[in-house]
Amino acid sequence: MVRLKLEAASISLAMLGWLVTIIICGLPSWRVVKVSEETSIWEGLWNLCEAEGLKILRCMTYSSHEVLPHDLKVSGVLIVICIIITFLGLLLFLIGDKLITRMRMPDICTKDMLKMAASVMFLGAGLLMLVSVSWKLEEASFSRAILASIGTIVCSELPK
Repeated sequence: MVRLKLEAASISLAMLGWLVTIIICGLPSWRVVKVSEETSIWEGLWNLCEAEGLKILRCMTYSSHEVLPHDLKVSGVLIVICIIITFLGLLLFLIGDKLITRMRMPDICTKDMLKMAASVMFLGAGLLMLVSVSWKLEEASFSRAILASIGTIVCSELPK
C-alpha cells in the first residue's frame, strides 16, 4: 500500500517536472540585461524581448541560430533533451506497466526493472535540467556545491 502511494507520488512529481520544463523552455527571461532605467532586454532560448518598464514587451524570434549566445544554445539543447527523456520515461513507466499487467506476466521483477529504468531516466533528465540551469550561474563554486550535495543525497539513498 505504501509502495503504491510512493509510486503515485513519484510519477506525479515526474509529470509536474515535465510540464514545468516545457514552460521554462518557452520563457524569454533566461538572461535579463538592464539597458537603462526603464528598458531591459530579455534573452530566451528561442526569442529576444525588449521590455519598457511594465508597459510594453516586444519580442522577436532569433533570425538564425548563430545569433544566439553559446551558453543559451547549450542550455536550449539540454532542455529539449531533458523534455524528450522525461517523456520517454513517462511512456516507459505508464505504458510499460499497463502492458505487463495486461499480458499477465508472472514475473514481478520485470515490472520493477521497468520502473527502475524509468526512474533512472527521470534522474538523468533532472540532472540535465540542473546542469542547463546551473550553466547560467555566475559563480562556479555555488554550482559545484549544489552538484556535490545532490551526489551525496543520491549516494546515501542507494541500497547497501
